[in-house]
Amino acid sequence: MMTRGMMSGPFRPGADGEQPLRVLLVEDDEDDFVITRELLESAGPGLYELTWAAAYDAAVRQAGEGAWDVVLLDYRLGGHTAEEFLDEVRGRCAAPIIVLTGETDRDTDVRMMRRGAADYLVKNGLDAPVLERAIRYAVERARAHAAAAFLAAIVHGSHDAIIGTTLEGVVVSWNPAAERLYGFAAAEVVGEPLSMLSAPERGHEVAQILARVRQGEQVANHETERVRRDGGRVPVAITVSPVTDPAGRVIGASAIEQDVTERREMDEQLRQAQKMEAVGKLAGGIAHDFNNLLTAIRGNADLMLHDLAPGNPMREDVEEIRRAADRAATLTRQILAFSRKQTLQPVVLDLNTRVAAAERTARRQLRPGTELVAVMNPELGRVRADPAQVDQVLGNLLANAREALPRGGRIIVETRNVAAADLPPRLRRRTDAPDQAFVALWVSDDGVGIAPEDMGRVFEPFFTTRPPGEGTGLGLSTVSGIVEQSGGRMDLTSEPGLGTTVAVYLPRVVEESAPEAAVSAPAPRTESDTLVLLVDDEAGVRTFARRVLERGGFSVVVAEDGEEALRLYDEHRDAVRVVVTDAVMPRMGGHQLRRQLAARGSAVPVLLVSGHTSEDVRSGAPGANAFLPKPFTADDLLRAVRALLAQS
Repeated sequence: MMTRGMMSGPFRPGADGEQPLRVLLVEDDEDDFVITRELLESAGPGLYELTWAAAYDAAVRQAGEGAWDVVLLDYRLGGHTAEEFLDEVRGRCAAPIIVLTGETDRDTDVRMMRRGAADYLVKNGLDAPVLERAIRYAVERARAHAAAAFLAAIVHGSHDAIIGTTLEGVVVSWNPAAERLYGFAAAEVVGEPLSMLSAPERGHEVAQILARVRQGEQVANHETERVRRDGGRVPVAITVSPVTDPAGRVIGASAIEQDVTERREMDEQLRQAQKMEAVGKLAGGIAHDFNNLLTAIRGNADLMLHDLAPGNPMREDVEEIRRAADRAATLTRQILAFSRKQTLQPVVLDLNTRVAAAERTARRQLRPGTELVAVMNPELGRVRADPAQVDQVLGNLLANAREALPRGGRIIVETRNVAAADLPPRLRRRTDAPDQAFVALWVSDDGVGIAPEDMGRVFEPFFTTRPPGEGTGLGLSTVSGIVEQSGGRMDLTSEPGLGTTVAVYLPRVVEESAPEAAVSAPAPRTESDTLVLLVDDEAGVRTFARRVLERGGFSVVVAEDGEEALRLYDEHRDAVRVVVTDAVMPRMGGHQLRRQLAARGSAVPVLLVSGHTSEDVRSGAPGANAFLPKPFTADDLLRAVRALLAQS
């Protein structure tokens, strides 16, 4: 009779701690029921849990509804036969069905097996060992079939390509994910060498991997390139494992292959973000000191130009100093832009208006034989961006297009409304809101194009394909930084000899663009009793700012830091009308100085100036009256101070 070691798989707990097999006996003869029960019981207590169904309809229902391990089915049930029963429960009963009959008709046996019976036993002479073996084999086969079906379902539904091969590399299995990844149907690949997917320069790769697999080694996370049916290449990470027979011999290989295009893009984005973060920290660290120097250089150059009469031979030298300082200030802004540290002042604007202005400027700079075409959507949506930064984006893109046409050609600037679904796949994956709307700007040229080996570096700062001395390499990196900081996306496509297209996608907003207010300075004041408390730790900035304010008719007291400023304020409490202070200084910075002044009950307006560009420095604690970034000009300073006085 049946013993514990003879059945495999999980069984339900029985009287002796094992899990009994749940058996449904479909039998309309009570004597045969008793005989079958005794045969099962003789195998040992608790090995079987028997349920008897005597009526045909009830048996059909129970077979379809219960979780049976095996069904024992009498061939004749009143006016019904086992064939009818098998037909009715097909697809509803997962348990194997063993037919029991008193007949020894071979044809009946064949019919039962064709209808799905697991076995066919003759009742006459049936003993416990025969019944036990039949049940055991039927259950084990059913479990093996279910396990195989479950495994097949996993392979079939896998998101990753799963490919089986012989040890010679011939494909023997190919799941739907492999078809989606490579474009080949299973019928096109099974029986063919897997090396058909290898890139030409990787022709020996499959053989090398299979050589390791033959030794029982698993090749894990090997990154390579495969060639798709359409000839395109796809980067994949593959793990190849040996397939063994019951004796442990390696008889084949199983490969799991994943498309790593998106992962590589994410890795590259992370690498670029980390690089930009590092550069941004460096840029932010030097911006303060550099902008202090530029404030003094540009400012004093302006003062000298104001004092020099027209025609003075020194004017040319001073103007060159001023131009060099302007170029240095532009370079600083570019560094801050590509490192995403630029201070932006976004407003709702019409991109078409900016394009039209940039087009007029660009036409004056075109080489002979170069055509510039602007195609602007009259129903273009609005965007929220810094107008000056948008102008810089347009200027850089148009300059790049112009330089790509050394012998003339065509530049096309186009604006269009775009839905997220219409973005390039690489950008669409980075868009959180699938219903996001964008305003797109395309700048295309039919020029020299970009070499494939340079495509991965075009947005890197200081990388340029121009000859030495003909470019800083900050153009596209600056554009990328501005666009990213404005919440937008960029895409670039190029082919050597055919040209380049740069696409900028900015989020669309529903507000109407506000008219740009004309800038006019308040009327100059000349009251010498209007006292300004000037605070800056940089001597050059203090000297320049003091001279500007005094020339503007203000009285000035000067402090090197916040602590000295508080002492001077206490001495001149009734006379100070405005405080101009650097935001970041040793001992006490401008933000803390404002809080200390407020604690003294002062309502004097405060103008913060700084070469730092981070938002916390620019805006600071609540109560800031105005902010002026460095480097600033004499007019910038006077305009800001007079505006504060006009509001107070």
